[in-house]
Amino acid sequence: TLTLTLTLTLTLTLIPTQMERYLPAFTLFDNVFSQSRTLLFGLGYTVLVLWLIFSCLMYMAEVNHKPVAPDDDIVDHPYSNMLDSMWYTLLNITGEFPLGDYSVPGKVIGFFMVIFAIELYGAASGVFAEGFQAAVQSKGVQKDVW
Repeated sequence: TLTLTLTLTLTLTLIPTQMERYLPAFTLFDNVFSQSRTLLFGLGYTVLVLWLIFSCLMYMAEVNHKPVAPDDDIVDHPYSNMLDSMWYTLLNITGEFPLGDYSVPGKVIGFFMVIFAIELYGAASGVFAEGFQAAVQSKGVQKDVW
């Protein structure tokens, strides 16, 4: 058993170092994340606050609206309470609109919700892109991709 333990210890110690040699992107990603941590946490906080705001707005707009679903057993009333409203709003923010029958105020709120979601996803992508660009430029590697 001592030989097996020693073999497992050496294997588990050497595998990550071997992987890191072939996949340096893990280190690069960690460096980019640690350099942009404050901005990414700020974006995460903004997403959380907007999720709560839009959940409340959708709940107020849709609480009295009965959607017409093809199968009433599946979706009885998606905005009957605040937790259900948060779930459906989270789905809407991520781009999945599970319901198509919204009231007019719900459609207006949904429009602005999608606009804010696109902006925040774009901002997070921009933070990572800028971090990767800075990391590549700091290494002095310049390749012409065209």
